[in-house]
Amino acid sequence: MRVQTNLIDKWTLVHAGSGYAFAKAGISEPTSVALALLYEIVEQPFLSSDTGRNFFNASGPEAFGNQAVDVLVFWLAYRLGRK
Repeated sequence: MRVQTNLIDKWTLVHAGSGYAFAKAGISEPTSVALALLYEIVEQPFLSSDTGRNFFNASGPEAFGNQAVDVLVFWLAYRLGRK
């Protein structure tokens, strides 16, 4: 199983959309960012399993850089949604 090393992938847009949606739903910024971080933590062991790799059509867990970009994009989209 290889680690996904791309910083930006097809899921980056999903993270952006989620951040924007959380803002529009009125979920607080600390709660939103905490949930985005929690998701990234929980996603790693899931992507290490056959079920997770099949579900996400992935080769394995994400590199830290990809996780950081996912959370950053989520947060930026959240901030945009609050305007």
